[in-house]
Amino acid sequence: MGALTVTLDEKRYAMLLAKVAPRVIRTAAENGRALATVESLMEKGERNLSPEEGELLDLLTNLIRDYESAVIPPREKSKPHDMVAFLLEQRGLAPKDLWPVVGSKSRV
Repeated sequence: MGALTVTLDEKRYAMLLAKVAPRVIRTAAENGRALATVESLMEKGERNLSPEEGELLDLLTNLIRDYESAVIPPREKSKPHDMVAFLLEQRGLAPKDLWPVVGSKSRV
């Protein structure tokens, strides 16, 4: 099965590009501008975007992803027991509150 091919109106797409002027994001301010444009496009709803707007949205999200993956350090994965302890604390619960769910005190 082949990929869906969308025909772009090159003139309209060029006008969108000229208006937004997307480029490689190097600063937080540039990232903020790109995020604002993405947000305004997403507010329209995916079904209401023209093919040209969809293409611009795809381009901007890739530029944002590349920038953020370069400047935001990856998070360390939490251990399951630490996550459960954190969630219990956030909800004001104690380990004994899990006994009915898990089945026994020894499992908790």
